[in-house]
Amino acid sequence: MTRQEIYDHILVTLAHLYEHPLHRTQYYRFTFAPSDEQQAQYVLSQLVNKLIIEQLESGVVRFTDFGYKEIQKDLKRIKSKKTSK
Repeated sequence: MTRQEIYDHILVTLAHLYEHPLHRTQYYRFTFAPSDEQQAQYVLSQLVNKLIIEQLESGVVRFTDFGYKEIQKDLKRIKSKKTSK
């Protein structure tokens, strides 16, 4: 996976949780293929540094309220990309 594909996967997965009121505060554990692990850790660390997600432990994260609002444009881009295929 490319870094952009990993980023998109993380955002979409967390958005599905966040958009459901009962799951909004749940953490999600991401696992990636060994060949993608280093890229995934980089993407996750960048999202943590930007306060988009909170990390409980390595690979276990959730959106912050601020983060979910900040990534709305990215989510629209991802959704429009999926519908245009």
